[in-house]
Amino acid sequence: MEKSQMKILGIVCLVVCLICVFVAVERYQTNTKNVRAVKQFMNNNAAPLGSMMSTEKMRATTPPN
Repeated sequence: MEKSQMKILGIVCLVVCLICVFVAVERYQTNTKNVRAVKQFMNNNAAPLGSMMSTEKMRATTPPN
């Protein structure tokens, strides 16, 4: 490969990696917000199953997909 082609390939790979990191961070933040909302809902005694479900084990993690 020529030097200019390698340079373009490197830039494309960098852009793809940055997009992947951005998407991963956004998904993690969304998951964290959802976990906080469920914990708050369970702690407000507004949930009909609030006493049956344990919220101590709930924590934000990366989504499986």
